[in-house]
Amino acid sequence: MNYASRNLRIAPAISLAEEEDFSLGPLRVQPSARQISVGHRTETVEPRVMQVLVILARAAGAVVSREQLIERCWGGRIVGDDAVNNAIVKVRALAGLSEQPAFEIETIPRVGYRLRQRGREAATAISLPAASPIASSLSWRWIGLAAAAIAIAGGLIAALYDFFRPEPKWIVAESQLPFIASPAMERYPALAPDGTMIAYSAGPTVHNRHIFLRLVKGGDPIQLTHDANDASSPAWSPDG
Repeated sequence: MNYASRNLRIAPAISLAEEEDFSLGPLRVQPSARQISVGHRTETVEPRVMQVLVILARAAGAVVSREQLIERCWGGRIVGDDAVNNAIVKVRALAGLSEQPAFEIETIPRVGYRLRQRGREAATAISLPAASPIASSLSWRWIGLAAAAIAIAGGLIAALYDFFRPEPKWIVAESQLPFIASPAMERYPALAPDGTMIAYSAGPTVHNRHIFLRLVKGGDPIQLTHDANDASSPAWSPDG
């Protein structure tokens, strides 16, 4: 089957002299010199084969149709399957110039071909022009906005957790005397290091409390705070 030239949207043929050098994994490709280098080895490539390699590499993993190859590498002239197939076979052979194949050419039935980088070298694919300053600025701006949104969401979650979490409860495992000294709401008991006294917060509500101190063996509590602010969670210093 022959492929006739296309009159619609015909792209100009590849000019190797105008193509910039690029890398495919360990391979250094110089289209203008028709050379591929790896280490101390340099191979000269046929013009048509180099054109096909450039087209597939510049597609950056996208599928290139046979028609596009014919338009860009044969100038849209009528060529047979053998010409395209032969060029693809020779491009595939170039991948073996390195110790580990630098790339592979995947055939997409009835569509075309796709060049894929292989192994760890895929991360350093083709040397492409750097992104414009405007695009970079917008990218960093979006990253900053995303980070701020995550921080705000984290703060809200922490605040909601602190607001709704139940207050800690404590239990006297064994006692001969009642611990509750008043009808007020008592919370946050803290036992003295010597075990003789206990400090705790008590008040009519969880937002209006004072710190009290009493002996563990019983007796009247002593109120330690008297201001209008809510006081809770007393703690002892190591020396009591």
